[in-house]
Amino acid sequence: MSVAAFKWNRLFQWLGAAVLALSVGWWWLTYEEVIGYGYIGLAEAGSCLVSESSICQLARALCRSDHPLAIIDYRSPMLWLGIATLSAGLCLSSKASAGQAK
Repeated sequence: MSVAAFKWNRLFQWLGAAVLALSVGWWWLTYEEVIGYGYIGLAEAGSCLVSESSICQLARALCRSDHPLAIIDYRSPMLWLGIATLSAGLCLSSKASAGQAK
């Protein structure tokens, strides 16, 4: 594996992992209050991590006006972007390892 390929693999892996971590953190900051007040349960809020639904929109609307951190609403595409980036890095790493083994 060349040094350049190694750098790209690692870059995609680290970037993907960082986006995933930020996404989960952003989701938790957005839905922590909603779960805490009992507006929705953890299972319903968990579904908001991966997709948008009317229950997610309602829960955010209930809590948006007085959120202590005044954060922007969580959007699930960020999670999918992190998964895609991390997957690309892992695929590149796997491809480079397979090419090196030949």
